[in-house]
Amino acid sequence: RGVRVPVPALAGMAVALTGLVVLLWPAGQLQVDGAGAAAMMAAGGAWAAYSLLGQAKGDATSDTAFNFLLCLPIMVGALSVSVAMSGSIGPLPLSGVLVAVSAGAVTSGLGYALWYALLPHLSVTTAALAQLSVPVIAVALGIVVLGEPLTVRVAVASALVLGGIGLSQRPVPATAQRKIGSSGS
Repeated sequence: RGVRVPVPALAGMAVALTGLVVLLWPAGQLQVDGAGAAAMMAAGGAWAAYSLLGQAKGDATSDTAFNFLLCLPIMVGALSVSVAMSGSIGPLPLSGVLVAVSAGAVTSGLGYALWYALLPHLSVTTAALAQLSVPVIAVALGIVVLGEPLTVRVAVASALVLGGIGLSQRPVPATAQRKIGSSGS
């Protein structure tokens, strides 16, 4: 899109992405599943594309609500096939699955509505960086709500992500801006 990205924003992006890698990289004996990592990167790319398309729409929230409704028959069909074939939804109780699906649909729907209410007021760079805070928020809620441990690694990684986002938002003079893909300032 030819968006001009200030040098401090590029530095902030690098710091925030470094923190994100530290935060999300498996610790201990865990191994990164290549296919799973590729699927998550594809999902992140799809979310970015969806956000860019939504930013240009007049009413992205209505479009997203319509997309949710389009997914409903697919979900009902998948659950129906699972129940018909096995008599259950795997090892999970049907009531738990229904609560998870409805909570996910409601919280995701509210999240999309909030995101698209804010998106027209954000630059592409700010919107991209704001999304990097989501894993930090999820970890913080895990600590507060679920009693997950706050480790030094989590604290440092979170500080890097949030610090990088903060650094990227510093106002800079026009002479410190550069165009993505250009060789000079």
